[in-house]
Amino acid sequence: MHKTKGETLIFLNKNKINTPKTLLLNLKKIKKNKNKVYSLLSKKFDNKKIAIRSSFFNEDTKKTSNAGKYQSILNLDIKNKNNIFKNIQIVAKSYQNNSLKNQIIFQEMIRDVKFSGVMTNLDIKNYSPHIKINFTKGKDTTLITSGKVSGTTLTYLPNNKYKPKNKIIIKLLKTIKKISKILKIKFL
Repeated sequence: MHKTKGETLIFLNKNKINTPKTLLLNLKKIKKNKNKVYSLLSKKFDNKKIAIRSSFFNEDTKKTSNAGKYQSILNLDIKNKNNIFKNIQIVAKSYQNNSLKNQIIFQEMIRDVKFSGVMTNLDIKNYSPHIKINFTKGKDTTLITSGKVSGTTLTYLPNNKYKPKNKIIIKLLKTIKKISKILKIKFL
Protein backbone atom coordinates (compact mmCIF):
# COMPACT_ATOMS: atom_id res chain seq x y z
CA MET A 1 0.00 0.00 0.00
CA HIS A 2 1.10 3.55 -0.60
CA LYS A 3 2.57 5.20 2.45
CA THR A 4 2.14 8.90 1.81
CA LYS A 5 -0.39 11.31 0.35
CA GLY A 6 1.96 12.06 -2.54
CA GLU A 7 2.49 8.38 -3.38
CA THR A 8 -1.27 7.85 -3.31
CA LEU A 9 -1.90 10.79 -5.66
CA ILE A 10 0.62 9.46 -8.16
CA PHE A 11 -0.86 5.95 -7.92
CA LEU A 12 -4.38 7.28 -8.50
CA ASN A 13 -3.24 9.22 -11.54
CA LYS A 14 -1.64 6.09 -13.00
CA ASN A 15 -5.01 4.38 -12.46
CA LYS A 16 -6.94 6.94 -14.53
CA ILE A 17 -8.11 9.17 -11.66
CA ASN A 18 -7.62 12.73 -12.86
CA THR A 19 -5.28 14.60 -10.51
CA PRO A 20 -3.20 17.73 -11.19
CA LYS A 21 0.26 17.17 -12.68
CA THR A 22 2.36 16.03 -9.71
CA LEU A 23 6.01 15.61 -8.77
CA LEU A 24 7.01 14.01 -5.47
CA LEU A 25 10.49 14.55 -4.00
CA ASN A 26 12.02 13.79 -0.63
CA LEU A 27 13.94 16.43 1.29
CA LYS A 28 17.23 14.55 0.83
CA LYS A 29 17.01 14.94 -2.95
CA ILE A 30 15.95 18.58 -2.65
CA LYS A 31 18.79 19.42 -0.26
CA LYS A 32 21.40 17.49 -2.28
CA ASN A 33 21.15 19.49 -5.49
CA LYS A 34 18.82 22.50 -5.56
CA ASN A 35 19.82 23.48 -9.10
CA LYS A 36 18.95 20.03 -10.45
CA VAL A 37 15.65 20.05 -8.53
CA TYR A 38 14.77 23.51 -9.81
CA SER A 39 15.56 22.43 -13.37
CA LEU A 40 13.29 19.41 -12.92
CA LEU A 41 10.48 21.59 -11.55
CA SER A 42 10.85 24.16 -14.33
CA LYS A 43 10.71 21.48 -16.99
CA LYS A 44 7.75 19.63 -15.43
CA PHE A 45 5.62 22.72 -14.76
CA ASP A 46 6.72 24.90 -17.71
CA ASN A 47 5.84 28.43 -16.55
CA LYS A 48 2.74 27.35 -14.63
CA LYS A 49 1.67 28.28 -11.12
CA ILE A 50 2.30 25.48 -8.64
CA ALA A 51 1.33 24.32 -5.18
CA ILE A 52 3.86 23.00 -2.70
CA ARG A 53 2.07 20.55 -0.43
CA SER A 54 2.82 18.29 2.48
CA SER A 55 3.25 14.54 2.14
CA PHE A 56 4.11 13.42 5.66
CA PHE A 57 4.05 9.74 6.66
CA ASN A 58 1.10 10.12 9.07
CA GLU A 59 -1.10 12.17 6.74
CA ASP A 60 -4.03 10.69 4.81
CA THR A 61 -3.47 7.10 5.89
CA LYS A 62 -6.00 4.30 6.37
CA LYS A 63 -6.26 5.22 10.05
CA THR A 64 -5.59 8.96 10.23
CA SER A 65 -6.40 12.06 8.24
CA ASN A 66 -4.45 14.95 9.79
CA ALA A 67 -6.13 17.13 7.18
CA GLY A 68 -4.84 20.68 7.41
CA LYS A 69 -2.21 19.84 10.02
CA TYR A 70 0.75 20.50 7.72
CA GLN A 71 1.47 23.51 5.56
CA SER A 72 0.56 23.92 1.89
CA ILE A 73 1.51 26.93 -0.22
CA LEU A 74 -0.57 27.75 -3.30
CA ASN A 75 -0.20 29.78 -6.49
CA LEU A 76 3.58 30.01 -6.59
CA ASP A 77 5.27 31.28 -9.73
CA ILE A 78 7.63 28.55 -10.93
CA LYS A 79 9.95 31.24 -12.36
CA ASN A 80 10.79 32.56 -8.87
CA LYS A 81 13.45 30.07 -7.76
CA ASN A 82 14.22 31.73 -4.39
CA ASN A 83 10.54 31.86 -3.46
CA ILE A 84 10.08 28.19 -4.41
CA PHE A 85 12.88 27.08 -2.07
CA LYS A 86 11.73 29.43 0.71
CA ASN A 87 8.28 27.83 0.57
CA ILE A 88 9.69 24.30 0.45
CA GLN A 89 11.32 25.12 3.81
CA ILE A 90 8.01 26.43 5.22
CA VAL A 91 6.27 23.16 4.30
CA ALA A 92 9.19 21.05 5.60
CA LYS A 93 9.24 22.90 8.96
CA SER A 94 5.53 22.22 9.46
CA TYR A 95 6.34 18.49 9.80
CA GLN A 96 8.09 19.04 13.14
CA ASN A 97 10.38 16.17 12.13
CA ASN A 98 13.74 16.79 10.46
CA SER A 99 14.02 13.50 8.57
CA LEU A 100 15.36 13.88 5.03
CA LYS A 101 12.97 11.05 4.05
CA ASN A 102 10.04 13.47 4.42
CA GLN A 103 8.40 14.24 1.10
CA ILE A 104 7.13 17.35 -0.63
CA ILE A 105 4.41 17.33 -3.30
CA PHE A 106 4.68 19.77 -6.18
CA GLN A 107 1.47 20.14 -8.18
CA GLU A 108 0.29 22.28 -11.03
CA MET A 109 -2.39 24.68 -9.81
CA ILE A 110 -5.77 23.93 -11.30
CA ARG A 111 -7.50 26.75 -13.16
CA ASP A 112 -11.08 27.74 -13.87
CA VAL A 113 -12.36 26.30 -10.58
CA LYS A 114 -16.13 26.52 -10.23
CA PHE A 115 -16.66 24.28 -7.17
CA SER A 116 -14.28 22.81 -4.61
CA GLY A 117 -14.51 20.90 -1.37
CA VAL A 118 -14.20 17.54 0.31
CA MET A 119 -15.96 14.24 -0.26
CA THR A 120 -16.03 11.23 2.05
CA ASN A 121 -17.88 7.95 1.94
CA LEU A 122 -18.66 7.93 5.63
CA ASP A 123 -20.02 10.42 8.12
CA ILE A 124 -16.94 11.36 10.16
CA LYS A 125 -19.08 12.22 13.20
CA ASN A 126 -20.81 8.86 13.59
CA TYR A 127 -19.04 6.64 11.01
CA SER A 128 -22.23 5.74 9.18
CA PRO A 129 -21.68 4.83 5.52
CA HIS A 130 -23.04 7.98 3.87
CA ILE A 131 -21.37 9.68 0.94
CA LYS A 132 -20.93 13.31 1.96
CA ILE A 133 -19.97 16.08 -0.44
CA ASN A 134 -19.09 19.37 1.27
CA PHE A 135 -18.38 22.18 -1.21
CA THR A 136 -18.39 25.87 -2.03
CA LYS A 137 -18.88 27.66 -5.31
CA GLY A 138 -16.11 29.91 -6.56
CA LYS A 139 -12.38 29.97 -7.23
CA ASP A 140 -11.04 29.74 -3.66
CA THR A 141 -10.18 26.06 -3.18
CA THR A 142 -9.18 26.51 0.48
CA LEU A 143 -12.51 27.55 2.02
CA ILE A 144 -13.67 24.06 3.03
CA THR A 145 -10.28 22.49 3.71
CA SER A 146 -9.20 25.41 5.91
CA GLY A 147 -12.45 25.42 7.86
CA LYS A 148 -13.13 29.09 6.96
CA VAL A 149 -16.66 28.22 5.85
CA SER A 150 -18.92 25.22 6.29
CA GLY A 151 -20.20 25.28 2.70
CA THR A 152 -23.03 23.22 1.29
CA THR A 153 -23.26 19.55 2.24
CA LEU A 154 -24.98 16.89 0.20
CA THR A 155 -25.50 13.41 1.63
CA TYR A 156 -26.16 10.24 -0.33
CA LEU A 157 -26.90 6.80 0.99
CA PRO A 158 -24.96 4.03 -0.73
CA ASN A 159 -27.07 1.66 -2.80
CA ASN A 160 -30.03 4.01 -2.59
CA LYS A 161 -32.40 3.85 -5.55
CA TYR A 162 -32.47 7.65 -5.74
CA LYS A 163 -30.22 8.78 -8.58
CA PRO A 164 -29.16 12.44 -8.69
CA LYS A 165 -29.78 14.27 -11.95
CA ASN A 166 -26.77 16.61 -11.75
CA LYS A 167 -23.99 15.30 -14.04
CA ILE A 168 -21.23 16.61 -11.76
CA ILE A 169 -22.68 14.80 -8.72
CA ILE A 170 -23.11 11.60 -10.73
CA LYS A 171 -19.45 11.79 -11.80
CA LEU A 172 -18.28 12.46 -8.22
CA LEU A 173 -20.25 9.48 -6.88
CA LYS A 174 -18.74 7.19 -9.52
CA THR A 175 -15.25 8.56 -8.82
CA ILE A 176 -15.35 7.96 -5.05
CA LYS A 177 -16.47 4.36 -5.65
CA LYS A 178 -13.64 3.90 -8.16
CA ILE A 179 -11.05 5.38 -5.76
CA SER A 180 -12.24 3.13 -2.94
CA LYS A 181 -11.92 0.09 -5.22
CA ILE A 182 -8.48 1.09 -6.59
CA LEU A 183 -7.04 1.79 -3.15
CA LYS A 184 -8.82 -1.16 -1.56
CA ILE A 185 -9.95 1.09 1.26
CA LYS A 186 -13.51 0.87 2.48
CA PHE A 187 -13.73 4.34 4.02
CA LEU A 188 -12.31 7.46 2.39
